[in-house]
Amino acid sequence: MKTLRLLKYDINEGTLKYLFRYLFIVPFVLVSCIKFDADNVFTYYMSGERASAVEQMYNLFGGAFPFDYHADTSSVFSFPMNWIMVYVCLALLIGGHIKDSTEGFGLQLFVRSGNRIRWWIAKCIWAVFVTASYICFIFITIMSYEWIRYGNVSFDKSYYLFPNAFGTQMDELVTYDRLLAMAFIMPFLVGVIQSLIQMILSLYVDTGPALSVVLAAVVLSVYYPGRWGFYGYAMNVRYGMSQDNSVHVQLSFDMGRWYLLIVTMVICIAGILFIRRKDVLKNE
Repeated sequence: MKTLRLLKYDINEGTLKYLFRYLFIVPFVLVSCIKFDADNVFTYYMSGERASAVEQMYNLFGGAFPFDYHADTSSVFSFPMNWIMVYVCLALLIGGHIKDSTEGFGLQLFVRSGNRIRWWIAKCIWAVFVTASYICFIFITIMSYEWIRYGNVSFDKSYYLFPNAFGTQMDELVTYDRLLAMAFIMPFLVGVIQSLIQMILSLYVDTGPALSVVLAAVVLSVYYPGRWGFYGYAMNVRYGMSQDNSVHVQLSFDMGRWYLLIVTMVICIAGILFIRRKDVLKNE
């Protein structure tokens, strides 16, 4: 019951109090949807197919191939601004709630809980709730766009549009079940990992520096080509191959889902160790 009481406090003070922050992502989602439709307008007029809401979600988490610099070429690196803003806005939702939870009334609940592990578990559940509700809100925004523009909402994988937009290789690789996982589950797991890391950082530094670290990590992940950066598994283009990018390392979906789950559990356990050693009363 104490865990539920702590979770209720987290939802009320950390989410409902700042519910307007969910709206920060709306312009970037709409820009992504409009641009994707514009890029595939020829396919729409030729075949009558348009991007479904699931494909719009998949495209939003498309990301970009890692930066591959060649001085003798004129190629320009495509910076995935909409993808970056998805995780920046998620960081704003987490905000400074953890810092607030160790001060004032939040500190009283911390002390009354009588168990630091229970307190941290409630925070982890809250982070999962925030991330899940955030992903759902993004999808609701996409469905609203589809309904307003076309009068109905589709959830199918397109026969012509998907290979034209993402390539035949990705069309063969991405089954419908995998499409759902890459559009929802992988971005969700990455979001949970980011939120947990941000909460741990917030225990030791102010909210501003913690947000700055998260922002730097998100931006640097766009350039990092390896398999061990968890952000890469929320960039769907990186599951494919690229002959034009010499630094790109093709990611494995099967490895990625287990890797993200393991990282999530490791960070949860690390959080328990950090909170047990944290002296939250030193400033009181």
